[in-house]
Amino acid sequence: MRCFVTGAAGFVGGHLLRELLSAGHEVFAARHRAPSKASEPAEGNVAWQSLDLLDAASVARAVERAAPEAVVHLGAVTFVPEVERDRAHAYAVNASGTLHVLEAVRQTAPDARFLLVSSSHVYAPLEGSLAESTPLAPASFYGVTKLAAERLAEHYRGEGLAVSVARAFNHIGPGQAPLFAIPSFAQQIAEIELARRPPRLDVGNLAVERDFTDVRDVVRAYRLLIEGGAPIGTYNVASGRAIAIGSLLEALRARARVPIDLHVDPRRLRTGEQRSVCGSAAKLAEATGWSPDHELEASLGEILDAARAVAAEAP
Repeated sequence: MRCFVTGAAGFVGGHLLRELLSAGHEVFAARHRAPSKASEPAEGNVAWQSLDLLDAASVARAVERAAPEAVVHLGAVTFVPEVERDRAHAYAVNASGTLHVLEAVRQTAPDARFLLVSSSHVYAPLEGSLAESTPLAPASFYGVTKLAAERLAEHYRGEGLAVSVARAFNHIGPGQAPLFAIPSFAQQIAEIELARRPPRLDVGNLAVERDFTDVRDVVRAYRLLIEGGAPIGTYNVASGRAIAIGSLLEALRARARVPIDLHVDPRRLRTGEQRSVCGSAAKLAEATGWSPDHELEASLGEILDAARAVAAEAP
């Protein structure tokens, strides 16, 4: 199957490319920047192209050249502080960029299956397990941008496109940028072990609970949703359990080769942060047979090993 992937140079994109290639699919990858080592697949060929999602004409040409049978739209501004620094740009990329890809598919590849990768941030900030039927009322502006993209997806689905939505909850794995909490902890530990920083780890709110899934399980869910077996619709991609950030940190700290103290950095605290987030992936499991394969303990070990490798190569 010919697959067109936007945002392919990012953390999730690199893992998705590997997943698609290992399943025998042909991949056309669009990037806004040069692909990193983390996004370069270990095997197989990928047809790369630069793409500005805000340039509708360029998006249309890219989709027409790829002539895809499936599209996975990952391209977005996803780091919440980055969204807050420039809301207008984030909204343009996340909403208008989605519109441009949907319209390009409508015009040049109307029979392709389309998967919009959305976020758990679209849900109302409620306690308990969030299902696809949970009310939508984003508490963050990032959530607002992703809900706008979902509304566009619903409209184009109504016009006949085979558009599904994957609402991803938190995911981790090797190659994730240290902008995010878990890879940041791993990077700090690796640098402390090399005596490049004092034995003090800067942290934010460790009491909040999030639903974490290994990124390789997440991209497997995306592949299953575009391969045609699942009905068109909206699906959570989640582990089904909430775990405190502090618990994951302690699992990392237990693997550290030197003693490490903790220090709460006020810059890492977010106002109005939801205490606990947990998603139900029962609908996805029923439609595809999907369930997570990777244990978080093993994932954390790989993340720390990857951070150590990066730190060792740094000047």
